[in-house]
Amino acid sequence: MKTFLLLLIFLVSCAEAPRRGPASIDTDYRYGEIEKSNSSVKLFPPELEDDIFHYYFYIELKDAHNKFVDIDEAEIELKKSGTKNIPFKLSRQLCGRYYIKVDTKKELEQGKVDFYARGEVLREQFKFSLAKIDKTKTKVKMISNRKHRVKFQLSLVDSRGKGVEIPTVPEIIVEPGSAGEVENMVHVKEGVWEFTVHYPEHNVIMYINVRAHGVYLEKLYRFQHVEK
Repeated sequence: MKTFLLLLIFLVSCAEAPRRGPASIDTDYRYGEIEKSNSSVKLFPPELEDDIFHYYFYIELKDAHNKFVDIDEAEIELKKSGTKNIPFKLSRQLCGRYYIKVDTKKELEQGKVDFYARGEVLREQFKFSLAKIDKTKTKVKMISNRKHRVKFQLSLVDSRGKGVEIPTVPEIIVEPGSAGEVENMVHVKEGVWEFTVHYPEHNVIMYINVRAHGVYLEKLYRFQHVEK
């Protein structure tokens, strides 16, 4: 048994690392000086759940050459009116790019939240809108279909038809499970994603479902292929 476990550990350690997708974590750190004019803070649509407000922020830190740079996580601060620290959870996604989540019982006041990076204020005029993805207006359309790979575009929108940004990559669910394999998920612009589904070389009918930001969007698209 011990021999088997040692062999298993050896095989895992020697296995080729999988190719990174858009949601993978970059382990290569690149530290440098921050240029405020090239850096930014973005706000994703907050959520209200069981009387708790969930705010999602996305920070991009760049240097004078417009290249992404890292800093120590302790050097990132979030303050209310420039004085009181606001607790948050931080997750580094790529070099110089960080997600921040704030859970609070009180709604954050617009224009009174400051982000600090190494003592420098990264101020943005946030609009705290509780925009939700509208199931009736969100659409999936086909862009191309060749060599048993069909490319789709997903548009996540709110009730007004405006694109909704989300802090994580939307999950594409193909039914039935054997009908197709999702590949190459890419963020195009606000609320818009593109992805490819590789389907088998036989007759197939599949439905595209999406789970995004706590919302399940069922059967947004029906695709049928008849093998000739």
